[in-house]
Amino acid sequence: MPKSHRSLLVLLFVQTLSACASPFKDLPDTKAVMPSANPESYKVGDAFFYDDGYVESVTRTSGKRVFWQARGGQKTYTSFVNIFLPQIAWHSNKSRGEVESYVSSNALWPLKEGKSIRFSATQKLHKSSRPQHRRSEQDWRCHVEGKKLVTLSFDQLPAWEVRCSQYRASGGDLLLERRWLYSPKIGHYVVQEDIYHSRAGIKRYRRELVDYMRTEDFTRGKKDAESAEAHLQLVLSKQRKGEVSHWLSDDMRRTRSILPLQTLRLSNGRYCRKFKATYKYDKGEKNLKAVACRKGEKWHLALLDRVQVKS
Repeated sequence: MPKSHRSLLVLLFVQTLSACASPFKDLPDTKAVMPSANPESYKVGDAFFYDDGYVESVTRTSGKRVFWQARGGQKTYTSFVNIFLPQIAWHSNKSRGEVESYVSSNALWPLKEGKSIRFSATQKLHKSSRPQHRRSEQDWRCHVEGKKLVTLSFDQLPAWEVRCSQYRASGGDLLLERRWLYSPKIGHYVVQEDIYHSRAGIKRYRRELVDYMRTEDFTRGKKDAESAEAHLQLVLSKQRKGEVSHWLSDDMRRTRSILPLQTLRLSNGRYCRKFKATYKYDKGEKNLKAVACRKGEKWHLALLDRVQVKS
């Protein structure tokens, strides 16, 4: 083969590798200064709303572990404060599972461009359709790509781009490619993109933050947070449609008003309520319209209500 042809083939091979190396859409870089010393702590009541209808909120914390509920209580899971690591455990009506990751819970932190980790993990998966659990060994690789500028529906924010890949330990097959865009300002991921690889083909998922509420913005300490949560539960359970109820923090500097709207009954028999909430605190005022659904004796945030509702 002539030397010129070999050179062309090498060039095409390198270009192909470059294209395959980045399956995600490129974002503009930013030189913004961002804190990255430690993962953000979470508080009971923190809630994050995404454009695919997914809502996750914190139900409790314990050390470096955070306990979450999602989909109106239909799914619960436990994660590390360091969200880049695999979930520790989860439970839904379709499956439950546990993952033991053999890595420090602070791995990758402080975030710095070019920082990488590699670790193994053992997963036990229990599906409701199968009597026995399935055990799998995994290899994970995560890398801090750098600082990016992310444009969301409500703001433009600098964010850390972190990519993780999951491989089957035996054989090294690629199972998952994941990109996180983590905002230090919000203290949580604002975009999550997943690419699942299987024999059936490739599936892509993406969710983007459209709203959020951090409990520390309008409460001071555990007592305040518990009081605010109890007030929300009481209003959704007892308050009539159109009757506003107010909550006041211990220091009387933060307020939250809740206006219950329609009560809905789903086809599966569950009850849900639409409501409006207005928060007033040091940073200003925030308005939220959402839906909460009842599971057992508690109401759980289910989705952000983007439809105009007449009370």
